[in-house]
Amino acid sequence: MPSSASDAEARPTQVGVGRVLRILVVDDDLNVAKALCRRLRGHDVAMAGSGAEAIALCLANHYDLILCDVMMPNLSGADVHQRLTALRPDIVRRIVFVTGGTFTPHVTEFMDSVPNRVLEKPVDRETLAGVLTEFQRAAD
Repeated sequence: MPSSASDAEARPTQVGVGRVLRILVVDDDLNVAKALCRRLRGHDVAMAGSGAEAIALCLANHYDLILCDVMMPNLSGADVHQRLTALRPDIVRRIVFVTGGTFTPHVTEFMDSVPNRVLEKPVDRETLAGVLTEFQRAAD
């Protein structure tokens, strides 16, 4: 679902106001990821279907915002955050976690220890617009 920056700049922003953001959506459920990407039309959006793929993309690209599922097989959202803290500490503040609410004890402890925002699935349009506006202001 990635698009080029020039294509993204030509499209109007449909959710949120302000400049086009480079956003990475990380979710092991392809249907959930696609639904979130549809809500992000007008932005330059890429998808990762696993924590490992997300880390690789974050090492190779710049993202203004990373919307990351919490519970994923192999590498959870907490694992992604911890690995990026070691590899790219400059971007961990750009991670916003997205969750259906089921946590392991490890993930619960982690979520209590980090300042990152957490959005509940399904993410409603108004909440998403607020997050986008917040990150657009930070990117200006």
